[in-house]
Amino acid sequence: MRLWAGLSLPLLLIRHAVTTRLASSLYGFEADYERVVNQLLTTGTQGLQLALLAPGWIHGCLGLWFRLRHMRWALRMKPVLFTSVIMLPLLSAVGFVRMMRTVEAKRAILAAPDPKLIAHQLTLNAWRHDLVALYLALIVGAFVAGQLRNGIERRRLRGSSI
Repeated sequence: MRLWAGLSLPLLLIRHAVTTRLASSLYGFEADYERVVNQLLTTGTQGLQLALLAPGWIHGCLGLWFRLRHMRWALRMKPVLFTSVIMLPLLSAVGFVRMMRTVEAKRAILAAPDPKLIAHQLTLNAWRHDLVALYLALIVGAFVAGQLRNGIERRRLRGSSI
């Protein structure tokens, strides 16, 4: 679970990073909070933004628990820690939903997406596609390299035991 959460987080973050940071750096898109939320609402990707919570939170909490589970105070605090693990992302999601409703209520009709984003959408989509492909290639490459290393190590051990 921890491995899945850790490896899936960049896949979800790539879209967000390309649409905000890269668009800002390359094309001058002003990524203030209201514009980003408006962009999420007009493109229907607010669910992906909420989905970013899960893998990062799960990965971090599992990592902390693996480290803390051997400590007495952590075992005594387990109910409080568990409650925090559940409540923090829920409260964060509630805050995000309230903020979306505030942005929607501010504008009876949502404004059109930023013209800079529309003009460069194909380029940004290509960036996103290429970054996802690169990330997946790195994961596959690491897996293959690990398998090769394991095979070489097994041969070396068999050769030294003869």
